Amino acid sequence: MSEFWTGFVCSVVDTLPYRLLSYYPFRRQLRFPGWVAALLIAVSQLAYSAGYGYMLMTGRNYQILNVPFVAACLLIYLSSVRVNIWKVLFLYIFIMDYIAVVRGIAMFVEASLFFRPNMVFTGPRSAVILMAVFALTAPLILLFLHNTKDRVLQSDAPALWRVVWVLPAFMTLVVLLYTTDLTPAAVRQPRFLISRGVLIASMFVIYGVLLYALDAVQRETLLRERAARQDTLLAMQRTQYNQLTRHIQEATQARHDLRQHLRIIRGYLQDGSRDALRAYVERYEESLPPDTSYTFCRNWAVNTIVCYYNEEARKAEVDFSVRVSIPERPCVSEPELCAILGNLLENALDACRGVTECAPFIRLRAEEKDGRIALVVDNTCLEEPSVGQDGRFRSSKHEGFGTGTASVRDIARRHGGSADFRCENKIFYASVLLFGERGEKK
Repeated sequence: MSEFWTGFVCSVVDTLPYRLLSYYPFRRQLRFPGWVAALLIAVSQLAYSAGYGYMLMTGRNYQILNVPFVAACLLIYLSSVRVNIWKVLFLYIFIMDYIAVVRGIAMFVEASLFFRPNMVFTGPRSAVILMAVFALTAPLILLFLHNTKDRVLQSDAPALWRVVWVLPAFMTLVVLLYTTDLTPAAVRQPRFLISRGVLIASMFVIYGVLLYALDAVQRETLLRERAARQDTLLAMQRTQYNQLTRHIQEATQARHDLRQHLRIIRGYLQDGSRDALRAYVERYEESLPPDTSYTFCRNWAVNTIVCYYNEEARKAEVDFSVRVSIPERPCVSEPELCAILGNLLENALDACRGVTECAPFIRLRAEEKDGRIALVVDNTCLEEPSVGQDGRFRSSKHEGFGTGTASVRDIARRHGGSADFRCENKIFYASVLLFGERGEKK
C-alpha cells in the first residue's frame, strides 16, 4: 500500500469512529435529516484524510492539518445538533477524553510490544491496535452515554450549563499538558498509561458529581412547582368552601325572607288586590341578587377548577369564556384531566396578566365524545413565549424550562393522544386530544 493510502486509511480509523460516537447521544436531536449530517461528515473526512495522505506521501508535517480539521468538525457538530450548546460541549469533552485514552492505550501497547527508538504510530499496525482498543472499550462508553444523555437533556438549569463544562475542560487540559511527549520512549512508560487512566476515571467522577448536582437542582425546581400547585389546589378548595358557605347563608336568609313574603302575598290575596300583588312580585323579582353560582359541567372536579379560574380571571379583569361538556365519569382519570386543565388555565391566566394593547381573554372549550376528550384553550399574551432548541417552552417564572406544557404533553402521550402549542399575533393556542379506554383513534 502506498504512503498516500496508508495515511488515508489510518486517518479514517483514527478519527471517524469517534466522530460518529459523538453524534450517538443526539442522533434524534439533529437539525437536518440524517443523510445531510452524514454527507457533511463524509465530505470533511475525505478532505482531511486526502490531505493527511498527501502530507505523509510528500514527507511534510501532517500534524498542521489537525487544528483546522478539529475546528471544522466542531463547527459541523454544533451546527448539526439541535440541543443547548453547553450541553453539547459537556458531552463532547467526555468523548474527546475517551479518544485521548483510547489512543494512549493503543500507543502504549504498540510501544511496549514493538518498541523501536524511531518508531511512528501511523502505520497499519497502529490502526489495527487502535481499532481493537476501541472495540473493547466502546460498549462501556455507549452505555455511559446512553444513561447520561437522558439526564443531560432533561436537566433545566441554563445558568449552570453555561459554566459546568469548564470543570471537565480544565481537567482534560491539565492531563494532556502533562502527556505532550509522544516519543516511543515516553509512551511506553507506565506513567503515560496511568495518566490517561486517571483522566478517564476523573471524568467519570466529575460527570457523576455534576449530574447529581444538576439532578438535585431539577428536583428542587419540581418541588417548588409542586408546592405552587398545592397552593393553587388549596385556593380552589377555599373558593369552593366559601361558595358553599355563602350558599348556605343565602339559603337560610331566603327561608327567613320567604315567610315574610308569603304573609304579604297572603294579605294581598285576602284583600283581592291583584294589581298591588302583581306590582309587589315585580319589585321582589328586581330585588333578587344575581345568580353568582356556576355549573360548567357535571364533573365536580373539573367544575371546581373552572370555577376557580373563572373567579381569578374576573379579579384580573380577563374575559373568560367557557364551554365544557365533561360527564360525571370521564373516560380518562380525573387527576390527569384536572392536571392538564389546571396547567393550561394557569398558563393562560399568567399570560393575560399585563396585557394592555387589547382586552385580554381566555377561551376554554372541552368536550368528551366517543371515548375521546378534546380540550382547547386560547388566550392573549403579552409576548410570545421563548422556545428552546429542543422545542420546549422556557418558563416565565424561573430560569429554565417550564414543566406545565411538558406535563401536558406527557399525559397526552400516555393516553395515545397529542398536545400542540403555538403562538400567532400574541395569541397562544393550546389543543389537547386524549383517548380513553373506550375511545378509538381514527
